Amino acid sequence: MKVLLLQDVEKLGRVGDLVEVKNGYANNFLIPRGLATAATKANVNEVKAKQHAAIARAKRELAAAEETGKKLQGKLVTLEAKAGEGGRLYGTVTNQDVADKLAEMDIHVDKRNIQIEESIKVVGEYDAAVRLHSEVTVPFVVAIKALED
Repeated sequence: MKVLLLQDVEKLGRVGDLVEVKNGYANNFLIPRGLATAATKANVNEVKAKQHAAIARAKRELAAAEETGKKLQGKLVTLEAKAGEGGRLYGTVTNQDVADKLAEMDIHVDKRNIQIEESIKVVGEYDAAVRLHSEVTVPFVVAIKALED
């Protein structure tokens, strides 16, 4: 019996594969558990359409990430924070603070995607990066200045 896999099945195939299995295996295991469906023309076309839509969505997401990356490439993000003697900050500058400043610059990124090597506790410049997509990581510099009263 030919079935169309709806999920990855170990030692059988991946999502969207058309595989030949024994009738009992298909009717008693794969189909009741939602792992596969009978390979009708309509089902095959539906899975192909979903795959094409997923590929198109992935291309759009990559293009959007690259566009945002071009805006951010080489930028200097300057934040002001209260500091005491020796430039030591009264608190830590967080990824959320950097994300908020980027949003003011019309560059919207999720704080979880911002990567800063060390904690920002002293006035100065720090290297940072934003992971916009699995294939797009953009470096930038975060500058911390003491807030003047």
